[in-house]
Amino acid sequence: NLASTLNNLGNRYSEVGRHADIETLWRTVLAEATPSNAALLLLARTAAADPGTPQAIGWVTTALRHADGDRPMLASLHDQARRHRNADPDRFDHAWTAAAGTPPDWLTLDMALLNVAHAWIDTPTYRDEHDFLKAHPELLTPAANSAITEAVLTVSEQTAERYLTLRDNARAHGTAAAYQPLLLAGLAAEFAAADPPTQAAMLAEHRDDLLTDTVRETLAEQADNAADRADAILALAHIGAAEPALDALMHPEKFADLMATIAESPDWTTLDAVAFLARTSAETDEAAATADFYSAVAAACADDLDEAAQTLTQARQLAPDQTATWINQLARIGRRHPAALSLIAVLTTPDQPPGAPA
Repeated sequence: NLASTLNNLGNRYSEVGRHADIETLWRTVLAEATPSNAALLLLARTAAADPGTPQAIGWVTTALRHADGDRPMLASLHDQARRHRNADPDRFDHAWTAAAGTPPDWLTLDMALLNVAHAWIDTPTYRDEHDFLKAHPELLTPAANSAITEAVLTVSEQTAERYLTLRDNARAHGTAAAYQPLLLAGLAAEFAAADPPTQAAMLAEHRDDLLTDTVRETLAEQADNAADRADAILALAHIGAAEPALDALMHPEKFADLMATIAESPDWTTLDAVAFLARTSAETDEAAATADFYSAVAAACADDLDEAAQTLTQARQLAPDQTATWINQLARIGRRHPAALSLIAVLTTPDQPPGAPA
């Protein structure tokens, strides 16, 4: 508002020939302003002036001294300086040299290249960034250095560093390699957020990418239920066993038979992951208890008897009427995996209410 008022009053003074009073007024106001406010006022004055106004050089150079690392302010001042220069580049450059020395690189940039650099910075997603940079290899040439430096003034310092590092990596190793970690992290987040049918489709289309260490590490860092569930699916996919689990996620009533089949098969190693997925999709105490039962079987087969006993006790508390059924199931499983038989003792021990002394 102050800048607008000063400009309007300056116009009125100009209309009545009081040109000296305009500068006196501006000097008085600027002398009382903080450096950041002075830079803003001078930016507004420069922006309101017609292109090629001779005094714009003085306004811009003074504002630049006051900007003190304010990136958005620097970007705006540079834009205004270029706007005034475009009216008569030769005359402007001569006047700039006389007032402030050799014109800086940002002042004489190739505007077409700068516009391309801004378009890269303005892309909304990592995939779009990758595709844009791949389509514009001129941004990786030394001739684009100043344009990139100028374009990243419009973003935070941290974001600017990301773009500069990506560009350096793309120049050294190629655009695809530079963006791969970001794209894989995005793929991990997308997979974790997807529903089972979409996850099945993504596995079919992006299997190799989804099974990379980067995706698994990203899910581990996310550490929430959706990420843990996605990681369990990928663990199964690593050994070619994801399809039955995904089918059961779409039809949860199939989990009980699937877990029973795995538990009684020679290879029980997928049981823990499938039981975890069954637990996350359980909508009743009985379904949750069944998942816990098979999770306990998996722990027993892995010789983690304490975990197995604790998990089975939890299952028993959820569905106490299943004890006899589970004893029979353990007897069948034990023919193939004798370690599971140790859990029968847990089920035949009198049940203790929560908090009761041992």
